[in-house]
Amino acid sequence: MAKNLRLKIPPSDTLIINDVNVEATRRFVDEFRIANPIAGTLDEGIGIEIAKSPREVVERSEATITMLPGTQHVKAVFRGILESPLLPNASSQPRIFIDCSTIDPASSIQVANSVHSARAGSFVDAPVSGGVVGAKAGTLTFMLGAPTPLLERIEPILSLMGRKVMHCGGQGAGLAGKLANNYLLAVSNIATSEAMNLGIKLGLDPKVLASLINASSGKCWSSEINNPVPGVSESAPASKGYSGGFGVSLMKKDLKLAISAAEMVGAKLLLHERAQQVYEALEADEKCRGLDFSVTRSIHFEMAYLAPIHRPTSIRHALKLQLREPKEDCLVIAQNPDGLLELQHSETFYGKITLLQKLRPLTSPTDHLFVGTDQFAHFTLSWDHKKMRFKNEYILEDLVDNTARASATGSRCLVDPDGRIMSLDLFEGRTTIIPLKQSRKSKKKREAAGNELGAPHTIRIPELFVRTSAFLHGAAQPEVALLWEDGHNKVNLTTRVFEFDGKGEFFRESDGFGLSRTDLDASTSLLIPVSHPPGGVLLFGETSMEYSPYSSSPRGPRYFSANSQRSIIKKLDNPTISISWAEIGPLFYLVGDEYGKLYGVTLDVALDQVCDISIETLGETPRASALVYLGDGYLFVGSHSGDSQLVRLRAKQPKIEVVQTLPNIAPILDFTVMDMGDRAGEGQSNEYSSGQARIISCSGAHTDGSLRSVRSGVGLEELGILAEITGIRDVYGLRSSVANKFDDILVVSFVDETRVFRFDAHGDVDEMDSYIGFSLSESTLVATNVLGDRAVQVTNTGAWLMDSESGTTIAEWRPAPGQKITAASANEEQAILSIGGETLVVLDIRTEFASSKSKSFGNDSQIACVTVPPTLNICVIGFWGNSAVSVFNLDTLDIVHTEELNSGNEASVPRSLLVTHLLPGQPPILFVAMADGVVYNFSIDPEDFSLSSKKSIVLGRQQANLRGLPRDDGLFSVFATCDHPSLIYGSEGRIMYSAVTAEKTICVCPFDAEAFPGSIVVATPHDLKISLIDTERTTHVRTLHVHETVRRVAYSPVLKIFGLGTIQRTVKAGTEKVTSHFKLVDEVQFKPTDVWNLNEDELVESITRADLEAASFNGPRSTAEHFIVGTCYLDDQNDQSKRGRIIVFEVTTDQKLKNLVEIDVKGACRCLSMFNGKIVAALTNTVVLYSYEYDTPSRPALKKEATYRMSSIPIAISVTNNYIAVADIMKSVSVVEYKLGKDGEPDVLQEVARHFQVFWSSAMVALEDDTFLQSDVAGNLMVLHRDVNGVTEDDRRMLKATSEIRLGELVNKIQKIATAPSSEGIVVPRAFIGTTEGAIYLFGTIRDEKRDLLMSLQSKMAKKILSPGNLQFNGYRAFRDPTRAEAEPYRFVDGDLVERFLDFDPHTQQELVGGLSAGVEEVKGIVESLRRLH
Repeated sequence: MAKNLRLKIPPSDTLIINDVNVEATRRFVDEFRIANPIAGTLDEGIGIEIAKSPREVVERSEATITMLPGTQHVKAVFRGILESPLLPNASSQPRIFIDCSTIDPASSIQVANSVHSARAGSFVDAPVSGGVVGAKAGTLTFMLGAPTPLLERIEPILSLMGRKVMHCGGQGAGLAGKLANNYLLAVSNIATSEAMNLGIKLGLDPKVLASLINASSGKCWSSEINNPVPGVSESAPASKGYSGGFGVSLMKKDLKLAISAAEMVGAKLLLHERAQQVYEALEADEKCRGLDFSVTRSIHFEMAYLAPIHRPTSIRHALKLQLREPKEDCLVIAQNPDGLLELQHSETFYGKITLLQKLRPLTSPTDHLFVGTDQFAHFTLSWDHKKMRFKNEYILEDLVDNTARASATGSRCLVDPDGRIMSLDLFEGRTTIIPLKQSRKSKKKREAAGNELGAPHTIRIPELFVRTSAFLHGAAQPEVALLWEDGHNKVNLTTRVFEFDGKGEFFRESDGFGLSRTDLDASTSLLIPVSHPPGGVLLFGETSMEYSPYSSSPRGPRYFSANSQRSIIKKLDNPTISISWAEIGPLFYLVGDEYGKLYGVTLDVALDQVCDISIETLGETPRASALVYLGDGYLFVGSHSGDSQLVRLRAKQPKIEVVQTLPNIAPILDFTVMDMGDRAGEGQSNEYSSGQARIISCSGAHTDGSLRSVRSGVGLEELGILAEITGIRDVYGLRSSVANKFDDILVVSFVDETRVFRFDAHGDVDEMDSYIGFSLSESTLVATNVLGDRAVQVTNTGAWLMDSESGTTIAEWRPAPGQKITAASANEEQAILSIGGETLVVLDIRTEFASSKSKSFGNDSQIACVTVPPTLNICVIGFWGNSAVSVFNLDTLDIVHTEELNSGNEASVPRSLLVTHLLPGQPPILFVAMADGVVYNFSIDPEDFSLSSKKSIVLGRQQANLRGLPRDDGLFSVFATCDHPSLIYGSEGRIMYSAVTAEKTICVCPFDAEAFPGSIVVATPHDLKISLIDTERTTHVRTLHVHETVRRVAYSPVLKIFGLGTIQRTVKAGTEKVTSHFKLVDEVQFKPTDVWNLNEDELVESITRADLEAASFNGPRSTAEHFIVGTCYLDDQNDQSKRGRIIVFEVTTDQKLKNLVEIDVKGACRCLSMFNGKIVAALTNTVVLYSYEYDTPSRPALKKEATYRMSSIPIAISVTNNYIAVADIMKSVSVVEYKLGKDGEPDVLQEVARHFQVFWSSAMVALEDDTFLQSDVAGNLMVLHRDVNGVTEDDRRMLKATSEIRLGELVNKIQKIATAPSSEGIVVPRAFIGTTEGAIYLFGTIRDEKRDLLMSLQSKMAKKILSPGNLQFNGYRAFRDPTRAEAEPYRFVDGDLVERFLDFDPHTQQELVGGLSAGVEEVKGIVESLRRLH
């Protein structure tokens, strides 16, 4: 409105403005000056002045226009204006006040009377209709309430800002009309949304449906102009992410005013209550708050999206085999790490791997890999040398036994040492025997059979609970030893023999005789078969280990004889629990224990009999889930609860040397999001990327416990700080001589000076007083090496060409007196300069500036930025006026191509340009960084230099400065310096954008110094650094080793400190002791600052941070950050009234803990959260709401306010507005509402909704008041929705599943995240998910317009892609628990699958998009944007 007013009033008039947001007024003036230089040059006035107060506006004006949010604001402004008599009006006409605010008519009349009584002028009401779109276009409708004599003065003013002025009557009549209109608009908007939703669900195309309505009796403003369905009307807010329109809060306010006015005059309204509920719900909804009121269309069941941002790092299974070449050992692990030894190949499996085993078929020169998954799929794989990937060899069918119970100790796959059979232990009381050798067949017949596995035989065995098992060495018939537990908890050792007939076929199973023990220690948990001779087994308990022998007769059966060897028992120095082992040699074994210790066990043998056992503690490693000896002293330690390692065994101390570490953040017990890195600006938002988020996880267990900082992005490794300097504007790297192979001169530009630093070969740095004639008393715009061992410097006052060897100035060029160089760029042959923003000058370096060209553009086409690429005979210029970039031919300075980039944002002008090569074999790319944080890229045709393939992305709120960084392959990456630094690089034929782990970066330059090869120089507001930058995005993990299980974490952004709940397990004097602590960890140093020890047998269960009232002895109380800790007691015999505690801690200024208040509770405090200033605690079977009050000035107290009884044990609670969602370990999710007691009754927590199904919950979060995301112990994810608009009470009480998928990993924590929605974003990020396998997933919801497209694409790709073993995507991702198994995921899109579209060849891509609503290029663009999310 103000812009249209200024443009249409006479140039001699002045527009005086004031706003409570001073920055907004300054921005308006700046934007107006850029877009409308109406007064000549930019330095002259533009007829707009900023007043310091509303009163100043009035005293300097004839007509004052006000537009304020609400009644209270209008009254407050006019109180300030009328608080004392106004200065006389310079004009002969009385002042006039035109109020365009939407307030209630009575208040408007009251203000008008105040103005009249003060004799300040005339006050009229003129509310508007037309929204933001109409305000920008100048097409508003004004509803005027004013005396008729004033119309001839008022109507011309309003006509400058709108199309219609409707005189409704006297004072207040305009507002009466506006409220009646907006009541109709509020209701019709809801009706339009419902009608559009109905038609779409009935199968109509949204645009066709809208056209039908607008050509029929249903036509209205909401259906035609402001259609609530995205894509129907391109100019409507719905097509722009519901941004830029009439806000939900404003519509809610107007509706409330209309309802109040109706009540005042007795007008009957029938639809007002429901309409008010809708807009109140929208305003309460974080995803709708601040958006256009047409966002009512978005109230529906959204489609869910899942993508990994940090893949699983836990290693439970590892195997050494000769898979690829006959004599080449390789390591196969059931995980996909980065940097393991030398990664040769990785493969995605549609299943969680539970078994790995190697087989060597008779006809194969290499080993085969046997794989089993958690869904009982089993198959063998070989290596295909032609395709360089796995090949299916044999798929086992029908091994599932629905009548049996899965093995409680996990699946086992054993191979007879003589290679005769393989056994699978999948179910309790059953074992499956598979013959491996079919010796009676000829080689040709075996090859024709297509596999080396015989038919499986499932056998029932009496041993049900088998702890572990192993085949025995040297047996005439395959014999397996079973370590098992009977119904009396006694541990036994028995053997089973699997006999074959004379044809080599499996015949029967029978009891073995060589080993039978019923007197084993109850703690015996590990069994190792000993090579023959001497044979037998090693048994490991907590306090001892035992060698148990056997002997065999020539006839085959085993038996003990009086003269045979006896058992040998060896006491352990310290009690332990052995969990893993590896064989180094025939009589030497490595054993890993529960506490991370590694032992060497050696058998002393004489005459094939074991004489003694020696045990040596070699050192400590992470708790080993898998040990694999690789040979030559190298051991691989695979860990689930700590980092996996490659170690070397040494004869001398230390006997374990860590060679390589594979970071592992599993299991994730808890996590918090420390920083979302939100790049959303005012009025705009970027495409969210999880790489901007910093996640702090509680990882590992026991001595491997740690706090991990996980951030995905391009890493920046700091090599050193060159100097602590402030005020740097730019940096340039040079070489002092053409003979020098490395950069050794660093030019640093400041506002009013330039400094130069020289680097020697050892990295020592000296500042130079002068350098080859460089002008050091002013800022440098360009400094670069050019042909002939020369250098060029450009400043605001001139350009110089200097000889690097002699230091003499060869040529100099200066602009005319009074003019300045405002922008510059140079390559080895030419320099281009912008003179005053109006003239382009091209200097030929080859002729030592002797030849030059120039082109003038005038004030209407001011030059904003320039660039000249190193190889193309062009330059590119960005202009202020029309926000355009133009490509110029350097020979003629004629325009080759122009692209206008202003997309409605007048502040968006090009500010930085760069032409470079990112992708091999593809044309050069032009990058254009705009002032508002948008970066465009174009492909440049190398023949005619035209621009094409325009794409854009928002990198931040501020302009990005672009600098090319060379790569080893002759290509470049682009470092974009802005409020969120990013690296733009080419990968897999695509342009990738990734956050850089370098905050507060001002500028960078490549600097390939001899002491720091391949480095870059980074300038920050406080210092100058030299660093190494990754070429691509990776996950960066920073570790704080706590050496205790970190069970819970909470983060205080105010104090910049973490609160940790830890559990420590130690063994002393043969007894295991468990203690628990609450610790503070400083964010900056990542080190503990204080520790609070809990009571004996007390464990931390939950932690939250809270902003609570602080102690005060006089005056009002302020609030301060606190940590609240919930605990439980281990001792079941303890006082039943004290099963846990709730403790409130204050953090002192020196980062120490102070216990303010604590209470005993009758159940373990499983979960804590804050609820409207109160503390909600989930205890065993009960949710309790506590108030936090001060009984004395210094001592607070926790007082019970309300309770809710649960079914069993709470797993998670989540608070939204006035609701508390509770996940029960068995009974899924219930939702309770807090209601204040009336008439002296106590407050209550009343259940309002429930998921009426058995669901063994593991984690849950409330995404909205009516939407919940939860996981279960079977690895499923489910989205639940509450239909608050249901027809019946039962409909409104029932939580229904709207999306389901099987993740296949146990989820321990789900945390809601809030990001600014992007108008172009396809997926709205909603939550992070952390699993026990060390994975972090991003959960989001898909926008309506791409929902069906992505689901259809996923369906097609699921049929196209099979993983090894012919495992299918739908079966892998389908919901599955003990009571229900689905055929495919429900309303869930797996981003990991969809993103593989980019890996297909063009022909397959074309095949996949057949029948979809988008072509290959559009789908590629969509998938690329999805990949950028993580």
